[in-house]
Amino acid sequence: MSWKRIRQYFPNPECDYIIKDLVELEEKEK
Repeated sequence: MSWKRIRQYFPNPECDYIIKDLVELEEKEK
């Protein structure tokens, strides 16, 4: 799941840190 796709579901700037966590988790699993 890419940052841009997540951004579509969480447009709020406050969600940035949540998206960062999600993206980092995805990277670790690869």
